[in-house]
Amino acid sequence: MSGNTVFRSVVIVCMIAAGCAEPGREAERDGQASVRVDVAAVTGFDITRVTVEALGVTHDLTKNPIDLSFAGVVGLPAGMQLLTARAFSGEELVGISAPTPVEIQVGGVSQVAIAILDTSTGGQPSFGPIFESLTHPMSVGAGRLATFAVSAISPANAPVAYAWSAPGCPDSTFSDPTSAMTTWQNPTARACLIAVTATASGITTATDFSIEVFDVGSEDGAASVVGTFVPAPAIQLSLPALGCDVSPSAVNASCPTPVRAPQRVEFLALAGSLAVLSSLTVSDDCGGQVDPLNHDPTAFHGDWLPPPSGGFCILTARAVNTLGGVGQLSAAILVLPGTAITAPRR
Repeated sequence: MSGNTVFRSVVIVCMIAAGCAEPGREAERDGQASVRVDVAAVTGFDITRVTVEALGVTHDLTKNPIDLSFAGVVGLPAGMQLLTARAFSGEELVGISAPTPVEIQVGGVSQVAIAILDTSTGGQPSFGPIFESLTHPMSVGAGRLATFAVSAISPANAPVAYAWSAPGCPDSTFSDPTSAMTTWQNPTARACLIAVTATASGITTATDFSIEVFDVGSEDGAASVVGTFVPAPAIQLSLPALGCDVSPSAVNASCPTPVRAPQRVEFLALAGSLAVLSSLTVSDDCGGQVDPLNHDPTAFHGDWLPPPSGGFCILTARAVNTLGGVGQLSAAILVLPGTAITAPRR
């Protein structure tokens, strides 16, 4: 539980007029506060005691073992009074409410809800170390020393402990595997993975790198290769009049409804990618025409005009992003023989 968490329980305070005046007070000016605290919904603590303070006097409430609520009756003089509720887990104070005003009315009943705020600190997060720098060569001769250095900071100013290892090269050795700066060597030529951890406040952070070990005197070299996956744009092609909606997850890309020229077939091609698109096109393989209506880098809205001769047509949407990734999908459409379109394009 973190600081300033509001307990989900509330204190329900009912003021009932009664004759329980303090000595020297007139009974008709006094009342009672019937207090009940429901802690059944409170998680994270075993609430063992609840108190209510009024006029500088603390009153313990009695726990009901059946529903885990706490209840009690507090005698109070009529007028505006302040109530403060506190919750305890054993001897530890784990919650306290702000002083809550409530008006005690003679002959009447009042009600107030008090939120108890979590005051514990046991759930406060710890702060682990953060790597600030890591330096190392990318290659070294077999049996020769390579120097590694790492630096990590602890936001909580806790001491940082380091540990170096070479899990894939068990014959290698470190001069000091627990120092921020160490030397390392491996007796044979191979690629090795070097791992280093930093631990502070009981939290460990890790990083690693690769180093190539060459035979001494070798004329060979190595290339440090970083591969970047270029995602293809995701495309969706929709032809509403044909009941056809094709996406990368579609099982059947054949449109169920045939068309016949001079019918216009409305289409909408949508493309999205992590990279900016360089082009988005729609075309067919059967001699039809594409009539654009609205066209921007991620959406192409228009009409497709099927060929009068009919046949089997594949309508394809194709997107290319600026990294060279290509995505495309197609819809298969049966075109019945018809007549050439005579209506002007929109």
